[in-house]
Amino acid sequence: MGERHRPTITRTVADLGEGEGWVYQLRCTCPSLVLDTYHRSKAQEQRRYHLEVEVDIDPTERCRDARHKVPAWDVCGLCGDQIPLFDL
Repeated sequence: MGERHRPTITRTVADLGEGEGWVYQLRCTCPSLVLDTYHRSKAQEQRRYHLEVEVDIDPTERCRDARHKVPAWDVCGLCGDQIPLFDL
């Protein structure tokens, strides 16, 4: 089963060299994504880019039924590793 992607944006206080300030931190459950930025919009843009471009889910693990309500960029626990009936 592939890894799940749960990117979150949090606002934290960080040392900026001249004192402390707010920094938006984007982290994902996958080990490849950690980003610190001063602008929330940039963090949201990077989150969208990560989910739409960088995430590469194996087609056999994607959801095949809209009733499961699983996003296209995530692994479906019900459809993953199942043999599609239309290929038989």
